[in-house]
Amino acid sequence: MFGLFSKKKNLNKVAHNLFDHVIQQSRQIDFYTKLSVEDSLDGRFDLMAIHMAIVLDKLNRHKNDE
Repeated sequence: MFGLFSKKKNLNKVAHNLFDHVIQQSRQIDFYTKLSVEDSLDGRFDLMAIHMAIVLDKLNRHKNDE
């Protein structure tokens, strides 16, 4: 029973780390300077959503390959 809580804690840590990486990647300056993404709430959200969609697609493909 106690192992269940530590497994959930580890999964939460992995999820938070993954989310942090998605946010860091979506904040790369080149998106705003070279690719002309609008530096606004909408522009930042769009970049975060695109990056998260890519990550979720990759995770889903990996899950289906097993």
